[in-house]
Amino acid sequence: LPLRKDVYTVTEFAVGAYGDDVQFAAETAEPMAGELLTEGLFRYGKNGTVAPNVAKGYTVNSDFTKYTIDLREGLRWSDGALFTSDDCIFFYEKMCLPETFGEALWECFTTVNASGKKEKAVFKKLDAYRFEVIFSNSKPEFLAQLLEQGGICFAPEHYFVNLMPESMGTD
Repeated sequence: LPLRKDVYTVTEFAVGAYGDDVQFAAETAEPMAGELLTEGLFRYGKNGTVAPNVAKGYTVNSDFTKYTIDLREGLRWSDGALFTSDDCIFFYEKMCLPETFGEALWECFTTVNASGKKEKAVFKKLDAYRFEVIFSNSKPEFLAQLLEQGGICFAPEHYFVNLMPESMGTD
């Protein structure tokens, strides 16, 4: 479904309470049910531009090859663990690149070089709340394409690290 840019509102963020249960009714246990509870790094702003959401902001260099993502400090996963740039890098390097769950690498994480060959982005940690997404070729559409994928660019490393195939002794 296309994203509706006209329904998003600006939300003020505050530290919440952790550990409670969320209950809701659904006709089936579809994998998409988790999206009811998940916010992306970015969202569409009122005027249809990319706006911060879970991320505090971003900067991009002049040739659109390097995006620096700034995360909000103090955000936590539902179990109380801090949300950091490690969760974004883990998602990309351990879940997206190896196509861990059978889904091909999203187009937002690739560019095409002059020879027509796809090249993958590189994620680089700067500190606990900042990381870079680096492309070998210009990628001005990166954030819009990430939003098309739902804006998700993270997973709780502390939880998933023990569920990955290499941790369980399977491929």
